[in-house]
Amino acid sequence: MSAGLTTPRLVLLTMTLTVHLLPPSPNNTKVLIALAYKEIDFVPKLIDPFDRSELVNSTGQCLTPAMEQDGIKLFDSMAMLRFLDANYPGPRLYASDRESHKEIEKWESFHKFAIGPWLGKAFGMFFKKQDDPEVIAEINQGIHEATEKLESALEGRDWLVGDSMTTADISVACFLSFACYNDEEAEQSPVWMWMQKRFDLGDGREQCRALVHRVLAYLPQFAALTG
Repeated sequence: MSAGLTTPRLVLLTMTLTVHLLPPSPNNTKVLIALAYKEIDFVPKLIDPFDRSELVNSTGQCLTPAMEQDGIKLFDSMAMLRFLDANYPGPRLYASDRESHKEIEKWESFHKFAIGPWLGKAFGMFFKKQDDPEVIAEINQGIHEATEKLESALEGRDWLVGDSMTTADISVACFLSFACYNDEEAEQSPVWMWMQKRFDLGDGREQCRALVHRVLAYLPQFAALTG
């Protein structure tokens, strides 16, 4: 062995995976879908959005989702998806080849920078209890224009990269879902019901809607998380 190099230490995860959650949040639904897709057992801890002291005491910060296992504490949804894929068996969330992996990362950036601002405006309206028709129209127009590239990419295929669901699909679908919930999905949360009545992708976005519903099919019922 070359000088200065050591054999990597294999870490075996033995303790229960605990996940701190605020389920209606799209970042939280990403992790819930990944856990279900990979069939990973976990203990959910639902966080009171108005009192995050328990979360801060457990993980040292106030954002969800967050997780704990074997002394490991992790937050940020995309970091958590990488951790789950690297440490648990089951369907892969990332690709093993460099080209496909880079393509997945491009869609991760797309969900954050192309869809994220419109999602943020929609949530901002909800939390401020605003119902301005002009702002709603602006968001609907913005998300329609932002998804033109996505609609084209999905033509003739079910998934954005490869032949199975990856984090490209999960991240894009969870952020885009606010503009295309169906009735069954919207019933999961009062927040989602509010958004369903106001936001829509518009015409010519059938492939985008289909992707969202394919991904959300893996989302567990929120009621089941409360036991």
